[in-house]
Amino acid sequence: MGPDQSDLTIIDSHIHFFSYRFFEEYARWRGEDLPGHDPATLLRKLGWEVPPPDPVQLGRRWVEQLDRHGVAKAVLLTSVVGDEESVAQAVAAFPDRLVGYARVDPTHEGSPQAVRRAVQELGLKGVKLFPAMERFHPSDPRVYPVFEEATALGVPVLLHFGILQSAVRNALGLPSQADMRFANPIDLQPAARNFPKVNFIIAHFGAGY
Repeated sequence: MGPDQSDLTIIDSHIHFFSYRFFEEYARWRGEDLPGHDPATLLRKLGWEVPPPDPVQLGRRWVEQLDRHGVAKAVLLTSVVGDEESVAQAVAAFPDRLVGYARVDPTHEGSPQAVRRAVQELGLKGVKLFPAMERFHPSDPRVYPVFEEATALGVPVLLHFGILQSAVRNALGLPSQADMRFANPIDLQPAARNFPKVNFIIAHFGAGY
């Protein structure tokens, strides 16, 4: 950071929390014959750092990187549906440095309850949705209960749109599960009109759209 930027506060609003649980899921998807789908052997083959099983330790690694690069705070995104506990543990350990968002699949019946639990019980501060991966249009009425919950709780909703390249899937030899028919940010327009109190965030500026 240059001397002319010394008073600038930097907040990174988009960090994927690739927890041990996250890589356990990827090992399972890859069909690895590993005890409990333990990803350590697989990650060492790729030359990647193995994340500690304790999410607090991984949170500490991130805080160390924030310190190293002069970043005041960061938003950790739950990177696989159902892993919000990992993010919540890291955030709870470093509340002044880390903020957490839960990832939910809004096509599942219990997704509004999952959002409420993530915010009210786990202390997370936002929701991440991935239309191309879960194959839904944000304007689909099935998704609206999640937006209603976000309105009631006063939390933002981040959506990943656009062209997707997953370095993790590529390295593991896994084909992309993304369906680009659901990747156009224009799909959000009806929902943005119908839910004016929700702060919608379009990740990556729509990534090519």
